[in-house]
Parts: sequence; C-alpha cells; structure tokens
Amino acid sequence: MPTTDQNKLPSWKGSLAKTILKKDIADGATDGLKPAAVYNSRPEYMSTRKVKFSGCLRYMQQQHQKSLASSNKDKIAYDCDRASHAASAVNHRGEPRWDGSLAQAQLCIDMDCNKHETMKPSELWASNEVYHDYSPSVFCKHIHQEKKLRKFYNSCNNGKYKKK
Repeated sequence: MPTTDQNKLPSWKGSLAKTILKKDIADGATDGLKPAAVYNSRPEYMSTRKVKFSGCLRYMQQQHQKSLASSNKDKIAYDCDRASHAASAVNHRGEPRWDGSLAQAQLCIDMDCNKHETMKPSELWASNEVYHDYSPSVFCKHIHQEKKLRKFYNSCNNGKYKKK
C-alpha cells in the first residue's frame, strides 16, 4: 500500500524528537529506562518510527557516554597541565601578581564607590595598605586599565558596570 504525505512520519535527522532526546539523555531522564518506556514518555517521541527508536536511543546514549569520557579525559589533562605549570606568585618585574589579588578586589570596590573620580591616583594608593605592594605608577596604570575594561563592558551592552 503506497504511503501518502499525510501518513509519512518525520525524518529522525533534524527532528524535534531527536533534540529533546539528546537533552533528556544529558539530563539523565532516560537512565535505567527501557526504550519502550522512553518512547512512551513524550508525545514527540511517539511521532517517530517506534521500530527505529530503540536503535537511535542506544546510539545517542553511546555517543553521550563517549562525549563524557572525552570530557573527563580532557579535564584530567588540563588539571595536570595547570598543576605542572602553575602561575608564579610574582610577575616579570618582581611584583605580586595583580590578577586575583586583594588589591584588585579593593580597587573594584573603590571604583564602584567612585573614589577614583574624587581622588588622585596617588591619594587612592595611599588610602589603603593593600595597594602598597605596588608602586604608585603601576597602581595608576591599573586604575586606567580598570576604567578601560568597564568602558568596554558597557559598550558591549553587558551592563556589568553600569552606573546606578
């Protein structure tokens, strides 16, 4: 008996059912369920061929497991690399690293309070002990760097540093 366009089931490739199944597998919603139970769990799955669904499910679960294994392997390699090539505590000028320092965090707080606009950089440097690990000229450059970064964020409509 020839099939008409109305009786034709949608192709698996690029279907909504395939997208939803991929998400369900990643979320763990299909763990421990038989293919028939997964098939009956959503109406989107029932709009596909039941005969081929179990094979597609098994293949997608295998691909997900391979992806997880590869991801774990990459994470282990990355952690090993970070452990063997850790960032030094000082930069090439012998100063403490700025990124992640208490001085950087304090400068962000002070800039949120607009202290950089009401005080000269040297006054701002003298106002807090955490800044004294850096020379006043280097500290001044960090103020300008933070200003540029905030302007960039605002120009990208990120809104991270919008004035209140």
